[in-house]
Order: sequence, then C-alpha cells, then structure tokens
Amino acid sequence: MKAQLMRDKTMLLRRVRTDESGIALVSVIMVVAMLTALGVLMVEVSTRNLTNSSADRVATSSLGAAEAGVAAAEGYLNNVNPQLLSCSPSCTTNPWGNSASPQSLTFPNGSATVWIETVAGFSQRSGTYKIHSVGRQATGVRTVEQTVVVTPFNFPIGIYIDNKLNNGGTASVTNESVFSQDCIDSRGHLNFAGIDPYYNIPAAAHSAKYVTTKNWNSCPSSGSSDSQALHGSSFCNATYPYDQDSMGGVFSSAANGASCSGAANQYTSTSSFTYQNLVNDYGYQPKGLTDEQYAALKARAQAQGTYYTTTSIPTNLSPTTQYDPILYFDVNAGDTVTLQNELAAYAYQSDPAGSCIQHPAVVLIVRGGDLKITSNAALTGPIFVPEGTITYAGGANLVGTIWAANMTISGNANVGLTACYAAATPGGILNVNPTKFREVDR
Repeated sequence: MKAQLMRDKTMLLRRVRTDESGIALVSVIMVVAMLTALGVLMVEVSTRNLTNSSADRVATSSLGAAEAGVAAAEGYLNNVNPQLLSCSPSCTTNPWGNSASPQSLTFPNGSATVWIETVAGFSQRSGTYKIHSVGRQATGVRTVEQTVVVTPFNFPIGIYIDNKLNNGGTASVTNESVFSQDCIDSRGHLNFAGIDPYYNIPAAAHSAKYVTTKNWNSCPSSGSSDSQALHGSSFCNATYPYDQDSMGGVFSSAANGASCSGAANQYTSTSSFTYQNLVNDYGYQPKGLTDEQYAALKARAQAQGTYYTTTSIPTNLSPTTQYDPILYFDVNAGDTVTLQNELAAYAYQSDPAGSCIQHPAVVLIVRGGDLKITSNAALTGPIFVPEGTITYAGGANLVGTIWAANMTISGNANVGLTACYAAATPGGILNVNPTKFREVDR
C-alpha cells in the first residue's frame, strides 16, 4: 500500500515537471499584452506625428506668409518716396508706418500684418528701415523682422547732356549744375543761381570740352579758335567764376585769377574740368543708367500699368492713387513724347520754413525717341532721354534732374533742385538691400 502511494506521488511530480500548458498560456498573455502596448504606442506616435506634421505645415505656411509680407514691404520701399515713412511708427494715414494699425495683406498661403520702422531716415545716400511682419495661417502665427538699407540708383544728379546743349531765351537753372562731355554754348542765355544742395557747390556749367557764349551749330573739337570761349584767354572768367572746362586751369594773379578765387562761396582753385572729373567726381555714365537699371524700371512701370509704346501722355495719374509713378515710354527714333499739363498734380509745392514735406514725384523715361516739355508743364522728378533730345521750352518748371543725349532750352523755362528734393530721392529709382533677418518667435 505504501509502495503504491509512493509510486503515485512520483508520477504526479513527473507530470508537473513535464506539463508546459500553463507556461504557454502565460507566454501568450504576455505576448498579447506586449502587442497591445506596442499597438497603442504606434497609434500614439502616429497621432503625434500627424499633429506635429499639421503643426509644422501651419507653422511653415504662417512663416511663408510673414516672409511674403516682408517681400511686399520691400516692394513698397522700392517704389515710394522714403519721406512717407518719416512719421513711423505712428503714421495716421499710412498703415505701412503705423505699428498700432499696420498694413494688412492676404496671400494664398495665409495673411500678414506689416509695418516699417524708420531706423535711420533717408538722406542723400541711404536710409535704414526695419520691416516687422506677422504671418498667420489657421492657428499658426510667426513673427519676423528684416532690416534693409535703401539706396538710390547710382545715377548722376544734375542736368547731364551726353552731346551738345543748345541754349536760347532766358532759361534759368536754380540750385543745380549742368554737366556735358561736349561743349556748352550760348552761355549767356543760361542763368544760374544758388547753391547746388547735392554737391554743395555754386550752380554752374561744367564741360569736358569747353564753355562758350557763342551759338554753335555743332561743337568744334577745340575751342582754341573760338574767341568767345570762356577760358580761351584766361583761366578765370569773372562773369562766370564757377564754370569749368578743358581749357581752364589753376587760378593765378597773372591770369586774373583773383576775381575767381575771391568769388562768394568759391569751392575750387581751378577752372579746369576733364572727362575724368565728369566720371569720377560727378558720376557720369553713358545713358545715365545701366541697362539693368532701365530693365528694372521698365518692369516696375509694367507692374504699375504705366508702360507705353505710344507717345500719348496719360491724363488720369494722381498722387492719391500713384504717389511716385514710373512713366516709361518705349517709342521709335523720331517719335516725340510731348508733355503739357498732364502731370500738373506732381508739380513741386513750397516747403514750410525749416521742414521738408512729402512731395510726390514722377520718374519719366523716354527710350528711343525725344521728349518735348511745353511752356505750361510742371512736374517733380528725374527725367531720362538716353537716345534722344529733350526740348525744354517756354515757362516749363521742373524740380528734379535730367539726363539726355541732347538738350535744347529756350524761353524762360526753369529747372532746379531744392534741398528737400536732394535729401530724399523719389521712389521708383531706389534699391532695397536686405541685411539682418530675425525670427522673433524662435
């Protein structure tokens, strides 16, 4: 009996040792638990990835909208007079300069609010501005800042004539200088007055050939046989003490130099002027602007709807809708664009004493043909006629600069600069150069 009981216990122990059905069940339960946990984790990760991906898309879109706002502000700076931002950050009528109520913009990938801070106001050479742009897309918001330096196109400031300047009548040039690589004739018909505010010199005539009171049909290659050449017999002409040409030289007492040396506001000790002076000292370049600059102005005019292939001047331009438009005429040789009073809304207004107000201006370009400005015309801004002749007649009045292949001035026309105009180059002929970029929220 006892022996049988011992055998039964031994068999039971062996069965327990070799029976693995319980372990398998535990293993299955553990594997199921692990797979369940892994599945939950994968769902969580996928959900988070989808959420993060959506957030990234929103953030990227809002950043893109903010950067688009910066680009729009740079375009604004390219095309307006920087004086419009002198009231920033609290401009009441210009949202581009209002931090409290900035410019609102809408794009395909979102929207942006943008305003421009004046860091260093525009002077003759440059101005520094900081663009603040907040981009939005759905729930995403990104804020960026872009500092830019605004500089004028590198072009001559004054009246520049590539070839001959013909003078007649009693035309006046006020606070501005005339430059030519050819001769300047009929000097007695050209009346200068004041100080050129851009170069801080007395307004005068500067020729890389020579200046004469004679009326030539074409300028002789040399003035040695011209008895009316200003510096044919003396380096100083007391009537025109500030004029310079290739026949001039250093003032000396033996050559009546005392009269020129002692002239009020005299800025030089010589009446000599060469082509190198024209280029190095006063920025002369063929056609006034480079081909790239003309191409940029053409593109801007096309974007503004002020690019023309006919000679008709538009009559619907107004500073309230186009503050500094670029009028670009692409016409044939021999065609003449005639300006009467179509741009009278852009005539220069007097500045209050001690301050500069905002002046709308027109960048006027005639390629291929000629430009005639009649007696009742008045406008503000630079004029470029690189292949043709500008005829400036009657009582026409221009505050600005001129670059032309040829020029004829007649009647009592007046052209000149003001200190305020010289200090703030009109829009349209500006470069915007980005410097420092910052993501404010990163």
